[in-house]
Amino acid sequence: MRYLTLLLALILFATLPALAGGDELMSNVPLNDLTYTQMRQLDRWDILSDGQDKLREESRQPVLTRYDMAFLLVEPLERCVAFVAMQETPTSVLPEQRRRAEIAYLALSKLSPTDFDQMLVIMSQLAKTFASDIDQLSPGMSARATTALRKLTLPHFRPWTPAKGTSDVPTPVIHLSINPHVQQSTATGFLNLSFLSPTQGGRTNLFTTRIPRVAAPSTSGSGDASEAAIVGSRAVSSLEAAVDVAFGRFRLYGSLATLPGQPPMLTIIKPEGSGKAMLGMEVDLVRIKNLGISGIFEYHIMRSGEPANYDINTGAVGGIGLNW
Repeated sequence: MRYLTLLLALILFATLPALAGGDELMSNVPLNDLTYTQMRQLDRWDILSDGQDKLREESRQPVLTRYDMAFLLVEPLERCVAFVAMQETPTSVLPEQRRRAEIAYLALSKLSPTDFDQMLVIMSQLAKTFASDIDQLSPGMSARATTALRKLTLPHFRPWTPAKGTSDVPTPVIHLSINPHVQQSTATGFLNLSFLSPTQGGRTNLFTTRIPRVAAPSTSGSGDASEAAIVGSRAVSSLEAAVDVAFGRFRLYGSLATLPGQPPMLTIIKPEGSGKAMLGMEVDLVRIKNLGISGIFEYHIMRSGEPANYDINTGAVGGIGLNW
């Protein structure tokens, strides 16, 4: 019995520090503490992952415990650690760390240099203030996070910033595409499978077939009113050329296309050809978390009919674009 009592006493003495730490972990953070303002700022920067409902902008801010604060900070600190590890040892990063590093990049790369530096100061202060609480939820996290946040102050850990001596003016990004649109009707297409059993000719006949030529019938009654076509080919019914130029918050785009059934190349080369054109502009207005809102304006022109009697239709359209 004496040994049992001694054993219980030893267990009690061993658990007293943990119980004391648990009491401190569940203690309230006063409402006038600067921590609430700092946490709401991190939330506006999309740094916090969960618990935004606990950081209300209302006057009736609920009182949070040190556990609440530590819980809100653990995952953002994990992402900062993973983001640094991804740049230092990319081959040894686990899939979960890689996912966290990608999320961190999306959030951090949107911050201005001033906001980024302010974010590091806030995160470092909070990691120090709640170090013991954070370590109870994730052992050793406060030390790892302090090291990672210190490294993020160095320019080479910010891959989205231009190198020293280079211009910080946005570089325009240009995309150019030419898209041919083929006939979809199999009844009028070029394929004729009768060539699969050629009666004469060499190897070329295995890859070509004779198709009717779209022309007036021969008046002499002689001659072959057909021509060879490569197997698998399709007639191009229209052609569209598009260009897209992005410069900072602005994107200018346009296209020039032929009308279906018109000779594509002749329509583009000859100014009297019929076709359609479009010029548009998009401006990024605001970004709310992962939702981007932009303003769009487009002007369309379509010309059709005979060269001597064109029918020209024009119109403008504006709207709001959503990106997520």
